[in-house]
Parts: sequence; C-alpha cells; structure tokens
Amino acid sequence: VLTLALGIGAVTAVFSIVNGVLLRPLPYPRSDRLVALRHSLEVSGVKDADQSDASVLLYQEHARAFDGIAASRYTDVNLAAASENDRAERVSAATVTANLFDVLRVAPALGRGFRAGEDRVGASPAAILSYALWQRRFRGDRSVIGQRMVTDGVSREIVGVMGKGFA
Repeated sequence: VLTLALGIGAVTAVFSIVNGVLLRPLPYPRSDRLVALRHSLEVSGVKDADQSDASVLLYQEHARAFDGIAASRYTDVNLAAASENDRAERVSAATVTANLFDVLRVAPALGRGFRAGEDRVGASPAAILSYALWQRRFRGDRSVIGQRMVTDGVSREIVGVMGKGFA
C-alpha cells in the first residue's frame, strides 16, 4: 500500500509539472494556431539568431500561410522618475509590432492597442503598460491614458493598459 501511494504521488507530481509547462494552452483565443518563427543567419562564421526588422517586414508582406505575423523583442529599460516622489527603476519591456495584439486576439483592458504605423521609424513613440506596472507605478490611475513616460531617454505616450494576467 505504501509503494502504491508513493507511486501515485510521484506520477501526480510529474503530471502536474508536465501539464503546467507543456500541455496547458496559452491564454489566448485559438492559441493552438499560434507558431513561433525563428531563423538564424551565419555570415563569415558569425551567427546572428535575432530576427531583423527587415525580415519581419518581408514575412508580413509575403507569407500567405499565416493569418498574421507579429514580432516582439524583450529587453530591460530604465523607467525615469515621473515626479519627485518617484524614483527611476529598471523594468522589463518588449518592443513589438503594432499588430501584435491583433495576432494574439487580445485587447488592452484600458485605452487602445497600437495603431498601424506606430511601430515605424519616425512615428510618435507609444507605450502600453502591463497591469502590474500600472498598479505599482501609477497606482491604478485610469487617467494615465494620454500621459507621457520616459524609458531609456525616450518620451512615450501611454495609450493602453493590458488586463490582469496578460503575459
């Protein structure tokens, strides 16, 4: 009985881990239809694993097998202090194509998503906050839409706030 109990406990623990990491679908509508595209390029023995902006534009323009193609690049940025009471902090951020939320079929809980062209060079920089950052840094203030924030020295208009749990 003890051996059987230990076996069932071990199988349950392993299944919980596998289910949480591998089997549970992503929290997006039709997530079973999402794929990740990656390529690498080697020139003169130097490997480049990052997608270039040009390759993303080519995929968006010419790939016909997909409903939409979006890109994101994750990094950490310096978020400047907004007032004397705040302090600058290092936060995780993503640079994304304007259509990312359309491809994922999600929308901000507050404000709007990115407009076409806001991801192009020369466009007015815009930002969408995570729910956690909105709560922590802006104290859940709904009037944050339209305000400006500075990340890595670039002033950006806050146009939206994602819903709780979006990742």
